[in-house]
This record gives sequence, structure tokens and C-alpha cells, in this order.
Amino acid sequence: MTIMTALRGVRDSRVTLVVVASTALFLDEFLLAVVVPILPVVFLDMCLGLDSSTFAGLGNVTGYSPTSLGPITATDVNESPYKECERAVNTQMGLFFGCQFAIRVVMGFFGNYICERFGFHLPMFVGCTLLLVSSLVYAIAESHAVYFTARMIHGLAAIPNDVAALGLLAYRFRDNDETRGFVLGIAISGFAVGTMISPPFGGVVFFYLGKAAPFIIIAGFLGLLALAEIVIYDHSTTQEKVGVMATVRLLLDPLILVQAGVLTIASMGFGLLEPSLPIWMLGTMDVEEWQLGIVFLPLSIASIIGSLVLGYFSYKIGRWLCAAVSMVVLGIALSAIPFGGNIAGLIAPMTMFGLSFGSLDATTCALFNLLVEQRHRGAYGGAATLTIITFSIGFVVGPALSAALVNVIGFPWMLRGTGILTVLCSPLCLFMRNVDRAPSSGTNEEERMLILGTHKPETVVCQGQS
Repeated sequence: MTIMTALRGVRDSRVTLVVVASTALFLDEFLLAVVVPILPVVFLDMCLGLDSSTFAGLGNVTGYSPTSLGPITATDVNESPYKECERAVNTQMGLFFGCQFAIRVVMGFFGNYICERFGFHLPMFVGCTLLLVSSLVYAIAESHAVYFTARMIHGLAAIPNDVAALGLLAYRFRDNDETRGFVLGIAISGFAVGTMISPPFGGVVFFYLGKAAPFIIIAGFLGLLALAEIVIYDHSTTQEKVGVMATVRLLLDPLILVQAGVLTIASMGFGLLEPSLPIWMLGTMDVEEWQLGIVFLPLSIASIIGSLVLGYFSYKIGRWLCAAVSMVVLGIALSAIPFGGNIAGLIAPMTMFGLSFGSLDATTCALFNLLVEQRHRGAYGGAATLTIITFSIGFVVGPALSAALVNVIGFPWMLRGTGILTVLCSPLCLFMRNVDRAPSSGTNEEERMLILGTHKPETVVCQGQS
């Protein structure tokens, strides 16, 4: 067996494809979430005039600070200058988290067109390259402007990377809806694994090696991913060209619009929580900086379980039902988080949140692909684009509202109000009850083509509602 034959076998393997696509999603989320325990401390240090290049700066905000501020104790956090800086950093973190997803929303409408014009593999490679650039900019950042620049580059990278990865999997597994739902669950678990590993990794590496080290390590892994994407590159996996308005036409479908609203509401809760929880912990608990990342570990582990297990079994028990129950559990979990007075008290609600969010994410992605297959002739790139856009809208609205709501009504009531809203919106999933069925693996080819349309096997088309 020659080397070229072996490489061709690896490139054509579905297993390899799943691994590479899941890794692309994992590293995107890894870079996204690694800043969660790092930047609140860095921005607080900047505001207080400390040096955050190492942990000789702010350090534990409940412990010793080597500046004239002296020790910062739990009773000091309501006094100036710390309290003023906390309010300022809440606003900065909200803008920081939101700017990337604002770019995702704008660029997301071009995601389907990008896949139609260039296929799936080339956008994945371009997205990986931009992620590499973003991580290196993070590593050299010394000011707010450079950090925001890195974040916006990441926003540009996310659309080609994520849309192409999800679209490619949906396309390659289009012959079996049950298997496709499971594979998409595996891919989405890449997001969850990134969320699980990244904050603890970022906190620990930041604590011991400084703020540039996490991003340099991520850049190394992105370089390896780029090599893997070159190996599996296949220019024949393309869609027919139908124009940049394809995603807009999909959004005119009321069922797709309902499903998009469900995912937006859920991701908005995550968007509210991510930038504000570490700052709330710094002000109310006696915590070390590395613990700011560890607190997200139960959420991430549960999210992996939710996306993998329910991503598979939701096909059998009804995806609409899984989505509805997940929204109720997610709302309850959000409302319960403020009652956690310490790290241990946050474990249960964070686990509930992760399990429900992972389940909702996987089932929603599968429903998007089912809808475009049944009603829009298999526009898988469009389905992936909608998943990214709706997720991103929640992460634009969430961080933007987080800064204002925390400063006005406080962190606890912000989460309680969001939890109540999520539960109230769960009945929207009932609209999906009658369409949550697709041809099974036993459906013959003639019946399947009635849904997919009479297009060439190597292409998928978005032509409006059939």
C-alpha cells in the first residue's frame, strides 16, 4: 500500500471526517472560553493599575495585593476603587463577549453562500487559519484595543469554521437521519468539551505561566489541525450556487423561525452567565483565580452528556419533547445559580444547566437539518448557518444585557428573570411535534428522493420551500 493510497483512505473515511470536524469546533470553543477566567482579572488589574502579566498583580481579590490598596477583603468590595472597577469591568466584559457574536450574526448570513461557492473544506481551512491568527494576537495583547481586535478576528473565523464543519457532516451523513443526529451530537459535544477543558486550563496555565501561555499552546494545536484539514481536503464536496439570500429565505419558514427563537433564548441565558459569573464570584466568594474556570467544569461535563446521549435518543423519544423539557430544566437551573453561596453550592445548578443546554443544542441542530431536508431540498449549509446565527444572537444579546442588568437589578435577579422567561417559552417546542419525523434508515431510495428532490447526489440545493 502506497502512502498516497493510505492518505486517500484516511481522507475518505467518515470517522476521520467526524474527528477533524469535531476538533475544529472544539478548538473554536476552546479559544472562545479560555478567556473566561483570564480577562476579568486582567481587566480588573488594568482598572486598578496593577500588573497582570503574571500573578504578582491582583492575585486573589480576597487576599494580599502588593499595591497601596492593601488587602482586598470581602468587606471591601462595596467600597471604591474596587466596586467602581467591578462595574466598569462588567460593562467591558459584556462588550467583549458580545462583539465577536455580533460579527458572527452579520457574517452568518453569508455562511451558506460561502459553502455553496467554495465547498466545505476550504472555508474550514480559512477559519482555522484565522483562529490561529486570533490566538497569536491574544498572546501579544497588552491593551483593551488589542484584546478586542483578537476577539473580532475570532468572530470572522467562526463562521467559515463552524458552518463548514457542521454542514459537511450533515451532507456526508444525509442518507440516515438517525445516524446524522448522533454524529451532529458528537460534533456539538466538541463545543462542550472545549467549554469544559478551556476555563480550567486557562485559569491554571494563567496562574502559573502568565497570560500569554494559554494562547500560544492553543496556536500550536490549531497548526496541527490545519495540517489535518489539508490531508482530508476534498474539492468535490460542494453545493450548487443559489445566492446570498438563501439563509434569509430559510428564516421565512415559520417552523424554522420558531426553532431559531428557542435556541436564541437558551443561548442568551448562557451569554448572560458567562461574562458575569466570574465577576460575581470575585465579589461575593473567597475564591482563587483558577477556581473561576473550575466552576464551569460541571456545566461542560453535563453538556457533553446531554449532547451525546440525548442527541442519539432524542430521535426515538421525540426531539420536540427533549427540547421542551430541556428549556424547563435550563430555566430552573438559571434561577437556582444565585443561591449557590460557594463553589460546592454551584455544582448542582451548573450541572443542570449544562445537561439541558447540551440536549437543547443537539436536538435543535438535528431539527434544523430535518426541516431543511423536508422543506428546502437539503440546504445543509443553510441549516448549519442558522444554528450558528441563532446561537450567536443569544451571545450578542446576553453579554450586552448582562452589563446593564447586573448594574441595575443585580446578578441574582438577572438570572432568575431569564430563567422564568426560558420556562415560559418552552411551549414553543410544541410546534415541532408534527414534523419531528424523517425517513429512517430503512426508507427506500425512491421515498427518500421525494424529500431530497431530484438533484445530483453530490450536490445539495437551497431553493425555497417545497
